[in-house]
Formats: sequence, C-alpha cells, structure tokens
Amino acid sequence: MEMFSKELHELDKNTVKYMIEEQQAEIEEQQKELEKERREKEQAQKKMEQKQIEQKKMEQEIKELKKQLEAFQK
Repeated sequence: MEMFSKELHELDKNTVKYMIEEQQAEIEEQQKELEKERREKEQAQKKMEQKQIEQKKMEQEIKELKKQLEAFQK
C-alpha cells in the first residue's frame, strides 16, 4: 500500500510540474504577443507623427501660396 501511495505522490508531483510548465509557456507566449503589439503601436504612433509633420508643412505651403496669389491679384 505504501508503494502505491509513493507512486501517486510522484504522479501528483509530475502533474503539478507539467501544469506549471504549461502555464509558463502560455505566459511567455502572451508576453511575446504583448511585445509585438507594443512595437506595432509604436510604429503606428511614429507614422501618425510623421503624417502630422507633413500636414503642417502642407498647411504652411498653402498659406504661402495664398499670399502669392493675393500679391498677383493686386
């Protein structure tokens, strides 16, 4: 009977170890996904900032062209 108890104890120990390894693998996968999402977010943010800079340049160019147009109309 004692031998059976030891085997059950070892089986329980191995099951717990397996569950911990599975959870660790899941955590690592989630961390990878979060890092990927963070990088994608950073890239999107940089792209948006670049578009805002381009928009400001275009707005400034439009102002200058309007001034030139007004000068020609006088």
